[in-house]
Amino acid sequence: MSKFMKIIFFILIGIILWIVLASVDAGAIGIGIILSVFAFIDVVTGKFKENEKVIWIVIILAAIMIGMIGILVKKLSDSSASLEFLFGLIPIILSLSYFIVGRRRRLK
Repeated sequence: MSKFMKIIFFILIGIILWIVLASVDAGAIGIGIILSVFAFIDVVTGKFKENEKVIWIVIILAAIMIGMIGILVKKLSDSSASLEFLFGLIPIILSLSYFIVGRRRRLK
């Protein structure tokens, strides 16, 4: 996939996710999910040494699942700000850890 097509693909995925997460009023959790999906796409399309790809896929999928559970908990119960902050912060930290650490370990 060319770099231009990858950028267009990222923009389209971002817009679609933003609309869907805005419709369920995800808030900060939605930002974490969007970052996690971008990290997941980058991991899947990248080349890594040995088992590093699997490790990063598991970490990013955990971030997406935590964000989805956070949206569910927010919808089902009276949302407390600290719980929403926690469910939003964990996916953001996990996906940013990929962008800070994982991208440096990628093979060119």
